[in-house]
Amino acid sequence: MLNPQRLENAMNARGITQVALASILDVSKSTVSKWLKGDHNPRNTNERLEDISKVLNVPIEWLVAEDLGETSVSFFRSNTSSTKIGRSVAEARLKWAAEILFSFSEWVDYPEVNLPKVYSYKEWMKLDDEDIIKIANDCRKLWRLDDRPISDLMFTCEMAGICVIQEELGYPKMDGLSFWYRNRPFIYLNTDKDSACRGRFNLAHEVFHLIAHKEVPESDYKKPAVYKLIESQANLFASELIYPSNQFVSDLIYPSIDSLLILKRKWKLSLAALLFKAQNLELVDEVRSTNIWRTLARKNWKKVEPYDEEIPLETPILFRQVIDG
Repeated sequence: MLNPQRLENAMNARGITQVALASILDVSKSTVSKWLKGDHNPRNTNERLEDISKVLNVPIEWLVAEDLGETSVSFFRSNTSSTKIGRSVAEARLKWAAEILFSFSEWVDYPEVNLPKVYSYKEWMKLDDEDIIKIANDCRKLWRLDDRPISDLMFTCEMAGICVIQEELGYPKMDGLSFWYRNRPFIYLNTDKDSACRGRFNLAHEVFHLIAHKEVPESDYKKPAVYKLIESQANLFASELIYPSNQFVSDLIYPSIDSLLILKRKWKLSLAALLFKAQNLELVDEVRSTNIWRTLARKNWKKVEPYDEEIPLETPILFRQVIDG
């Protein structure tokens, strides 16, 4: 019997709409809709399942298996309508990865989840900037990073029990997403922009979603004001995790593009993120920060910055090791 949840997941993973699937299979859209609702199974079930399997490139056995299981709310780095398909594709693929990893759990010992306290909904609502900075510092202590640069944040996160999937998605406005599945944290990262510094920031950003926003309901997340707050919190955490403010204050003797470039190479944080950090800590006045932003725009460095090609993109290894054995 066709499992509606798995059919929807496979369609999302392949970016195939109801209209497209109906057209390929030569059935009506209402027929596909009924399959997805579980109202009835396809006629000539075995033959139709084979057709669906070929179109979606998934085994028939997978299409008729039990439900994938529930995840926590998925948090996306972009919440615009233009990335709706990209979000669905990424979420579906991450669910695939989660299912695959858990199917090997009988034979593979994954790293224990080593994160600071995961916050409840009521606790999250009370978080302020000082709390968020403390959470980032707690993360560093747990991971024994002290105040030094993180050489490989991806590896560090995987050793902390976070399962990370990274690929070129084809939807550049969708940076990443995260959720909890069976008490294990999962992160999906899009490499369309192919910047190591951007990728590290996105990864750290998603880590905070896992820690602080696990119990935020989807209805709240869809509210513009709540979404803005959630994203600003995650950005602050990411900046602090990658580059602690106390170190930044000591390092930034004089704010200039040259000095920021030196710090970028050392800490692997983008010029834009460094300048935002300097502004938030009031280490640069409005006139100088405006001049630096203008220089970045004039040199066309807002999209591609110096050293972006020199700093290697960090890649996850856990999933590949599990599959390769």
